[in-house]
Amino acid sequence: MQGMIGNITDVDMADAISRLQNAQIAVQASAEVFNTLRQSALLNFLHT
Repeated sequence: MQGMIGNITDVDMADAISRLQNAQIAVQASAEVFNTLRQSALLNFLHT
């Protein structure tokens, strides 16, 4: 348990912020890809 608490409290804030920003960018990119694929599938459906 102490190891888990130590890992949380001893975090490098700059590294944590960088990792959070990278994760946010990845989520945003995934959402954009999903929306593009969804729109493409809808257009293909409407075209046929």
